[in-house]
Amino acid sequence: AVVSTQSTGSEHKLLYVANPKCGSTSFKKFLLKLGGDTRDYSEMESVHNEERNPLLKNLWDEPLEFQKEALETYFKITFVRNPLVRLVSGYRNKIVRVPKGHYVDHIQEIIANNYGVDKALSWMPRKLYRPSFEQFVEYLIYTGNAKENYHWAPFADYIGLCGSMKYDLMGQKET
Repeated sequence: AVVSTQSTGSEHKLLYVANPKCGSTSFKKFLLKLGGDTRDYSEMESVHNEERNPLLKNLWDEPLEFQKEALETYFKITFVRNPLVRLVSGYRNKIVRVPKGHYVDHIQEIIANNYGVDKALSWMPRKLYRPSFEQFVEYLIYTGNAKENYHWAPFADYIGLCGSMKYDLMGQKET
């Protein structure tokens, strides 16, 4: 599994494996504060962009020796969430609430073409249409495309739960 791992540097010896829709934005803001960022939480935008937040480093971009040391000696943490609640959160955040022109437009188009337009929303111009949650789930089940977007990909595949990463702390986010 490709794991996006951030650290606050060797001072804190902490590795955080981000799991989308499980509080990763909030925890990355916490890591920025821990690393000395003086901005207010509300001013911290684009926390998932490592170029704009150099305190958050992708472990796999570091030298191999450092990777080995960090995996052996750093405190490793991640968060999980009820998979169904996480799926609903991913749908609401990445399908319903995104503006047109976003990277998920093609998914919305595929769903509308293959599963039709919900009759209750058929009055809506097709370019503004958002698929229902049921259509979204059908799309994921029948196409096998759940893994194409890490916001709803199974976290067991994404964060190395099957032995590839030995966590010191695994938290659970619930709403």
